[in-house]
Amino acid sequence: MQAKQDLTGHIAARVCAAALLVGLGACATSEEPVLPPPYPLTSGVGTAPERQSELVVTDRGRHESGLPAPEAAPAEAAPPVERALSLEAALDLAMNGHPALKAAASELQARESEAVQAGLRPNPDIQTDVENFGGAGSLSGLRGSETTVTVGQLIELGGKRIRRIDAANRETELAGWDLEAERLALYAEVTKLYVAAVAADKKRDVADRLFAVADRLQKAVAARVAAGKVSPIENQRAEIVVGRADVNRKTANAERRAAFQSLAATLGAPAVQIEKLTGVLGPIAPPPSLEAIAPYIDDAPQIARWKTEIAAREAAVRLERANRLPDVTVGAGARYFEESDSTALVASFSAPLPLFNRNQGAIGAARHRLERSRSEAAAARIDAERAFEGAYATLAASAARAGALERRLLPAARRTFEATQIGYREGKFDLVTLLDAQQTYFEIETDAIDAAEAYYAARADLEALIGRDLSSISTAE
Repeated sequence: MQAKQDLTGHIAARVCAAALLVGLGACATSEEPVLPPPYPLTSGVGTAPERQSELVVTDRGRHESGLPAPEAAPAEAAPPVERALSLEAALDLAMNGHPALKAAASELQARESEAVQAGLRPNPDIQTDVENFGGAGSLSGLRGSETTVTVGQLIELGGKRIRRIDAANRETELAGWDLEAERLALYAEVTKLYVAAVAADKKRDVADRLFAVADRLQKAVAARVAAGKVSPIENQRAEIVVGRADVNRKTANAERRAAFQSLAATLGAPAVQIEKLTGVLGPIAPPPSLEAIAPYIDDAPQIARWKTEIAAREAAVRLERANRLPDVTVGAGARYFEESDSTALVASFSAPLPLFNRNQGAIGAARHRLERSRSEAAAARIDAERAFEGAYATLAASAARAGALERRLLPAARRTFEATQIGYREGKFDLVTLLDAQQTYFEIETDAIDAAEAYYAARADLEALIGRDLSSISTAE
């Protein structure tokens, strides 16, 4: 029994000594990984000086690229929506509370943590062996036992740690690009929903005015019928116009309510809190030339991210090549001889023999993925250029249509309608002519609103695609 207690004491002492050695060794080999700074994305953090956009919105905040500036990690909850909502406020709410941005930001933080993990060195290990005990004769009990305590350390060869850090940092950069793509997509979505709500609000006002004009006209026609100046059929025709205007007014109200609800749902706020939008569909200016915008297509995340993607796949190939070289494990310790009550040092060295597994499969897979990324990058450029040309064509066409309606057709229709009203009161025109001029004027006014909405929607798509504000390009050029 005493021999067993002595052996237990010897083992406990050596385990404690080895644990202390492990602690000292860990301190000696620990090193904080020096990671490169994050990859610069198309948008910086912070707001640019205030500016007025063609969609007149008070104090519209933008990035260096002209797009809204969210933080890398959005806040947990969005603040309440103001009752009078500007486009700037809507973008701020979305950028600080949308779940898609939160998810992308969390993935970026996870990749950053993985990069830290990739830079950590392997931990040393401790091993304790007890041999030659419980036998027969001189080896009975613990008299001839030997206790060995060793500490081993895996040493990575071939620059694996540096290549592992490089690969992890590239993956972090990719997550940054994914976050930037989510920002730009959300910018376009919120802007288009806001514009659609402004347009629906404007069309509701047009429908209300049309109903008021039609109602006044019907009463005037009814008075003329009562005076015997016109046929009763004209009053019936005017009543039909009033009924149709009333239906259109109710439809416009429903569409406005739906547009406000869609905007509020995207912002994560109750629709009842959005009572008014401060943005108005301002004058439509021609977009910059295609030649002025085209160079910025390379800034699009759909294209720019593939440079990092290819770099990440190249880093993966280098890492797998480094993994061909086997790592070695070295160890050192002490052995206690119970019989002679003496101690001696021991050392060990081990390394796998790369006879069968030389990581050839992983190297081949990494090379194929690199080629796939290069092909996908070429396909992404084709898709981005096609989307760019389509968005620009839509923008230019909607700008031309909106400009023609706003500057030429709408004033002419207004003058015609006003002149026809005067002529009808003076008996120069009949009711059919007046109603036709009235319908033409209000239809063109609605068309002008639709054209302005299409212009700003196409502009938001193009700005999200190239990652910058078109006004800055126009001013620069």
